[in-house]
Amino acid sequence: MERGESIYRRHELPIDVGVFLGGFAWDALTLTRIDRVLDNVLLALYVAALGVLLTLERRLEATADRSDREERWLPWVRLGAQFLFGGLLSAYVVFYFRSAASLYTYLFMLGLVGVMLWHEFRGHRSSARRLRLVMYWFVAFSFLLFFLPVVLRQVGSWQFYAAALGATALALPVQALGDRQPPGSTPRARREIGAWLGLAAGLRIGMWLSVVPPVPLSITELGIFHDVERTEDGDYVLSWEPSGGLSDLWRREDAPFQWHGDESVYCFSAIFAPSDMTLKVRHRWERLVDDTWRQTDLIDVTSSRPVRGGRQGGYRTYSRKARVVPGEWRVIVETASGMELGRHRFTILATKAPPRPLRSREAL
Repeated sequence: MERGESIYRRHELPIDVGVFLGGFAWDALTLTRIDRVLDNVLLALYVAALGVLLTLERRLEATADRSDREERWLPWVRLGAQFLFGGLLSAYVVFYFRSAASLYTYLFMLGLVGVMLWHEFRGHRSSARRLRLVMYWFVAFSFLLFFLPVVLRQVGSWQFYAAALGATALALPVQALGDRQPPGSTPRARREIGAWLGLAAGLRIGMWLSVVPPVPLSITELGIFHDVERTEDGDYVLSWEPSGGLSDLWRREDAPFQWHGDESVYCFSAIFAPSDMTLKVRHRWERLVDDTWRQTDLIDVTSSRPVRGGRQGGYRTYSRKARVVPGEWRVIVETASGMELGRHRFTILATKAPPRPLRSREAL
């Protein structure tokens, strides 16, 4: 143990970088679906083990006359906590990235990546260790935010409050047992509880602004087309008009939409949901008028049959807009309760050129 500690102290930075990169690569390769039982069990064990290690760390740090054995164990307890923090945060980056579907949610993801990097490379410093229990509340909240809907097979605003209460219920015993005092009885403990409340308020605002990704749901495809046809086999064929330029080498939808004055516009979406979960989804069509987005249609795309989770490529559906005008448009995909799953902005351009033959592909 002493030799290993000596090696670690001499090569602390490269070891931390190697563990970080290896852990992130491992999570990216092994974490498959957000509703996979084995992945969720592993993450739940990570959260529980992290709580135990943080309790031991607080107790050892609060012991003024630590024995030699306790002194030797403390760095390893800290390193174990650092490993679990890294594993959880990198897993959340993988899962939340898959649910991010707009610029705002990607900004949230950048913030989460920043937190992960900061904790990986500064988490061993004493100034960062003082924030460990705040970080623990955050990782417990992030886990429960997608784990509870997966278990209960439903989503809604309730999941935020349940995740916040659950994270608090997990963090308070760590604080009390680590300090050997009732929760909130010391200035440090009160500051930690205040930080939890501040984080909860900020995250709630983020969810209201559709900044926090809508885990465990995710958009696997969202696009605008000249035609969407459902075949007898239940597959979908998506058709768009080529532009005649180099962009046709990579274009797989109408971007922009070449409008000849009589076409309808189709919005196709594929939504991944955990197995056995059902939900209602709608397409909100909006047009930009005088720098303000104005709703033109709110279409329930699951009126005949609700989204049924479990399909890897997502549940597929579409809406059709018959009366359009040139300009800037967007379609927001949301649940019946108003939770935004994704949005797609596009331009409709009026053209007098003759229509080109459509290209088609089968949706995944």
